[in-house]
Amino acid sequence: MKKLNFLLLLALFFCFNSIDLNAQNVNIPDANFKTFLIGNETINTNGDEEIQESEAVAFIGGIRCLDLAIKDLTGIEAFPNITSLYCSKNELTSLDLSQNIKLKKLYCASNSLKNLDLLKLVHLEILACYENDLSSLDVSQNTKLRQLSCSATQLADLDVSQNINLKTFDCNGNQLTTLDVSKNVNLERLGCSENELTSVDLSNNLKLKYFECYDNKLTDLDLSKQLNLKSLSCDGNELTTLELSQNVNLKSLDCYMNELTSLDVSKNIALEEIDCSINALTSLDFSNNVNLERVDCSDNQLVRLNMKHTNVEELSAKKNKLTCIEVDDPAKTKENENVIDGTASFSTSCPK
Repeated sequence: MKKLNFLLLLALFFCFNSIDLNAQNVNIPDANFKTFLIGNETINTNGDEEIQESEAVAFIGGIRCLDLAIKDLTGIEAFPNITSLYCSKNELTSLDLSQNIKLKKLYCASNSLKNLDLLKLVHLEILACYENDLSSLDVSQNTKLRQLSCSATQLADLDVSQNINLKTFDCNGNQLTTLDVSKNVNLERLGCSENELTSVDLSNNLKLKYFECYDNKLTDLDLSKQLNLKSLSCDGNELTTLELSQNVNLKSLDCYMNELTSLDVSKNIALEEIDCSINALTSLDFSNNVNLERVDCSDNQLVRLNMKHTNVEELSAKKNKLTCIEVDDPAKTKENENVIDGTASFSTSCPK
């Protein structure tokens, strides 16, 4: 009898111990995600065919499961101490990060996410969720955000008033009709192209260096306070004027396909490249732009073009009304039918 009781107790011990061991395994239903985790020696420290909860809790680094055809990231909740997650270019339709409260970096771009709950990720500093199916995005609790990229989604509205630490903000390719960046005083890069914006107020964004707003419906653009601006892309709008006299650090300018009738870049001596094609310009003077290397002023109504003192290597000035282009040395300037109309020539002094 004693022997029978002993065997019964021993069987119960092994039974409960087996149940306990199974309970310690993380549930990872997606085979591709599980294969990735098992193959990661810094996560799967005992080298078996499962990920134990103890292994998941002990892992402190980042998880990089990019482009692995993962459809379900269930199991990520068992990793409460990860600080970064790279899961872009997969097939995710949902993502629950409510337990990953220490995340600082989240890259979940190029999936099929329809919702993204970030309310508990108060430590988040970098978020890249572009190329998803998001129709809304709440970043009000993510006050430590420094970089936000949510381009090519379906956002019609986006509130970034609480994100005063933002330095880089890209919301290109959405359906935004308004954009308030007045509280984002630390912005250095802003991309809001391919939206439905009719105006953008940058009066508080004094640190802005790179600004893209192409393919909107802007009729006016005030850049008088952007003294640090280095690059501007405002092509594909409805601008009739563009005042750049305060932007003396500007190096790159794309303002093609607008309705500009005049353009003064005489104060922009740092300018290296400009594309002002497809406008209604009649005269351009680049003689102060000694650093200029590339110019596209084709498809205008130019009758005067001054290229003196420049070092332009690439020029496109076709489809204008030019007969003479002023340069320092006509002999060293190639008259190429691919860059100018056949009626135009180069000279040190053109008729007024």
